[in-house]
Amino acid sequence: MGAMRVVMPLAPPTERSALMAAFYVICYLSASTLALCGGIATQHLGLIPTTYVYGSLVALLSLAAFVGTLTQRQPESRPRACSRTPA
Repeated sequence: MGAMRVVMPLAPPTERSALMAAFYVICYLSASTLALCGGIATQHLGLIPTTYVYGSLVALLSLAAFVGTLTQRQPESRPRACSRTPA
């Protein structure tokens, strides 16, 4: 839940419950919308074509996420301070 850890401190304490509600509504809608679209497509196209299209979309999205991860810039590392040891 890294996204919540980043966003929650930005909201005032009186608005955090509304923020959590909006966060969960978006999460549930994003999960249920794909399932509903798959069910509707199955009724119109059939199970096998829907499975191929759905699987292809999942594979393409996964590939796009993988490529996006590979092409992200890494933060530059800070030079380390020299540690002096007594001789």
